[in-house]
Amino acid sequence: MNRYIWTFVLAGIVGMNSAKVAGVVVLRGPVHDSGHDYYLLAQSTWTDAEAQAASMNGHLATVNNAAENAFIVDTFGPTVDGYSRASLWIGLNDIDNEGQFVWVSGESVAYTNWWSGEPSSGPDEDVVGIDVNLLGSPGAWHDIYADGSTSSDTVFGVVEIVPEPADANGDGKVDIYDLATLANHYELPGQWSWAHADFNGDHSVNVYDLAILANHYGYTAGRLGDSPVASGGDAVPEPASLALLGLGALAALRRRPKQAAD
Repeated sequence: MNRYIWTFVLAGIVGMNSAKVAGVVVLRGPVHDSGHDYYLLAQSTWTDAEAQAASMNGHLATVNNAAENAFIVDTFGPTVDGYSRASLWIGLNDIDNEGQFVWVSGESVAYTNWWSGEPSSGPDEDVVGIDVNLLGSPGAWHDIYADGSTSSDTVFGVVEIVPEPADANGDGKVDIYDLATLANHYELPGQWSWAHADFNGDHSVNVYDLAILANHYGYTAGRLGDSPVASGGDAVPEPASLALLGLGALAALRRRPKQAAD
């Protein structure tokens, strides 16, 4: 069976087994930066936005430095700037312990960008947004009521997803669908990315990517902390110990039956 027929069959399997997740509408994305994928959600409460993010195998964004903060504002701010009192939900909150802000992703708090006088710690202002046009200081953080509407704020969630190793389609698993993606792009010319199964970052899909996929096949894990993907989106090291397995799988993928003469 040639590459294209095989991929078509697998795509059909994917289609039959895919389920539409009901939730907050995705307005934009994915936008790829530093190995992570970001999405902008429609206006919602913080809780609904985080639930949607979790359904996408991510969380509301964890902002680790000024560059990431600027990226989020510059990327998604213009989309919502036409709304009154617009902000962007991120994952920082003090829902469990008043005044002790933590990231919903579980990462440690290494960076903050509070606006002057914030956090104000008003009653039930337990979650955090990045200012777009409310405070006159785009990029500054402020704590907000979790429903996002008590003070007439208009808040849109920003989802951040960290791909698992060799998870080309971002569903949180490394499986036959990722193998299908790799087969569809294997050794074809082009400037390929992670979503096309270029797992080692060399902009091609080749035996090294196959070896990476083979090393993580069947892998399922949570977001940051469980994944061996390096911080900052560094490429997964090519597992030399699995070269023979990769070459064997490659031979199977590239085998072609002879076409019968008409």
